[in-house]
Amino acid sequence: MSIIILEGCDCVGKSTFAEKLSERTGFEIVKGSSFEISELGANGMFEHMMALLDRKNIIIDRFFYSNIVYGFMYNYPVMNIDQYLELCDKMNKKALVVYLTAPTPVLQERMEKRGDDMIKVDEIGFIKESYRDVMHGLTNPKMTLSLRTDGANFDMATAMVAEFVKLQETGMYIHNS
Repeated sequence: MSIIILEGCDCVGKSTFAEKLSERTGFEIVKGSSFEISELGANGMFEHMMALLDRKNIIIDRFFYSNIVYGFMYNYPVMNIDQYLELCDKMNKKALVVYLTAPTPVLQERMEKRGDDMIKVDEIGFIKESYRDVMHGLTNPKMTLSLRTDGANFDMATAMVAEFVKLQETGMYIHNS
């Protein structure tokens, strides 16, 4: 397992986490889902994401979970259920999903400091709820680590994820089924 997928709401620390994890593992960071990638349309996004799952030693910053949350919220192209299920099946064989989260007030404060052209501070609560529903719904990932990023030590957390990935590659892990 040499694919790590980072998911979570805006301002949760995905980019910072990805950079630190990349430094620790040497894995390349790639975009899995974004407003720009959605311009490929549903089939184009599906092909893009399927191709990412054929790669090795990558950190995917956002994946189809983000497409579901933001696609429906902002009326961007979304894939069909069969595409999501096919992605989920392939992902579950090849990837670890790291779901980053933090309390809504923390995310709102970060958003106010950062600013954003697309997302509004008052949407953060809804986005978090949507992620919760999507992450535990039909496409629930089998191998998921959930990490809170408020007050988190990213060096320790990325070390833990890197070690977990090494264990996965050797077959020494606890399997969720």
